[in-house]
Amino acid sequence: MSPCIKAQKAKLAPKCAAVVGVRQIEQAEDISLDTPLALMCEADRSRLCNDTGWGGGVTEQCLKEKRADLTIKCKLEVFRREVEESEAGGLLRSSTPPTLNLLLLRLSSL
Repeated sequence: MSPCIKAQKAKLAPKCAAVVGVRQIEQAEDISLDTPLALMCEADRSRLCNDTGWGGGVTEQCLKEKRADLTIKCKLEVFRREVEESEAGGLLRSSTPPTLNLLLLRLSSL
C-alpha cells in the first residue's frame, strides 16, 4: 500500500479509510503482503529472523531488534515505517522527507 494513501487516511471517506485500515492490519500480520518491507528486507529476514513465526508483526519487530545487523536498504525501510507509524500516531505531521523517499527508491533498484 502506498505511503501516500496511509498518510492521507484521515482525509478519506469512512469506507475507504476502513479498507486502508484492514490492509494495514493484513500487512502487519504477513510481511509478504507489505511489498516495500518484503522487497527491502527479505534477505535480512531470512538471515536474521528466519526462526520467527509469521503474523502479529513479529517479523517486523525482529528486524527492529536486530537493526544494527540490517543492510542499509532494510534499515532505511524500517526507519521509513517508524516515521510513518509515528505520523499515524499523531507524533509527526509532515510526510516522509522527500530525500528519504528518493534514497529508498534508489536503493530498491540495487
